[in-house]
Amino acid sequence: MSVALALKQVFRRWSYVLSAILLALASFVFLMLIPNYRLISSVFGDSGLPFGLKLRFLIYLISGAAESFSLLAVANTIIVSALFAVNAVLIIYFLKERLTGLGGKAFVSIFGGSASGVLSAGCAACGSFALSAILSALGAGGALALLPL
Repeated sequence: MSVALALKQVFRRWSYVLSAILLALASFVFLMLIPNYRLISSVFGDSGLPFGLKLRFLIYLISGAAESFSLLAVANTIIVSALFAVNAVLIIYFLKERLTGLGGKAFVSIFGGSASGVLSAGCAACGSFALSAILSALGAGGALALLPL
């Protein structure tokens, strides 16, 4: 199936379009606010400030992004957010279509394989480091001998 055909088929449904828009907005807001996480945590940690003032503060931070970032950085963030949302919606559609009619064992094995792929993604050193930290936290200290460290 070509990419254009898959996009037409998925985004014909309004639920996927709305999900993509909301996910793109959420990821854009997250990416715009993440450089100021210390300031945000101190403002939201102050119990003396009213909640409405805290929300206005977040809105000012997002609207002031054009002044604190270059136009190219804001445009790049918008594009990355949109592509992330489209990719996530396509993955959700693909999983819904493929998992329909599968039994519980097939779903568990697919989920387990995906989770282990996420844990070992990246370079060989980083992937084995993340996996070894999780395995050792689960009490599998002997698993370090199996990893290529």
